[in-house]
Amino acid sequence: MNLLMKLKTMKTQTNEQQVGGNHYERLKIEPVKIFKAFNFNWFQGEILKYTSRFQYKNGDQDLNKAIHISQMAVDLKVKSKFRPIKFTRLIVTKRWLNDLIEDYRKQFDYEEYMTVIIIGLIEENYSFVKEQLIKLKEKYYG
Repeated sequence: MNLLMKLKTMKTQTNEQQVGGNHYERLKIEPVKIFKAFNFNWFQGEILKYTSRFQYKNGDQDLNKAIHISQMAVDLKVKSKFRPIKFTRLIVTKRWLNDLIEDYRKQFDYEEYMTVIIIGLIEENYSFVKEQLIKLKEKYYG
């Protein structure tokens, strides 16, 4: 079984019993699977988490948290210490990563935003991610 299939079928506690709501149970592919596939740091993971759940949990407050964390990452000049190759090249050469992003983003009615946010997170371009999050917030909350 390849890694994509392992990630898609991986069971986590939220699959069986989510604490504090059902916002992740609605997703076929949970954010944690993206975290694992791309070895996301805390900033990347928190941004994706809040972006993935805002419609089903805390609305614009979740987007505000994601925007805030993006700005924190910019201010702290966050960069991962270990990136074996540029991830954008990796995505092009590893079809299963493309498939994972494709399957993940299709879960959302704002999939065009989710796509560019994920790519921005992979590239650790937090300023770009923040801009996209602000646009997403404006789309839903004016």
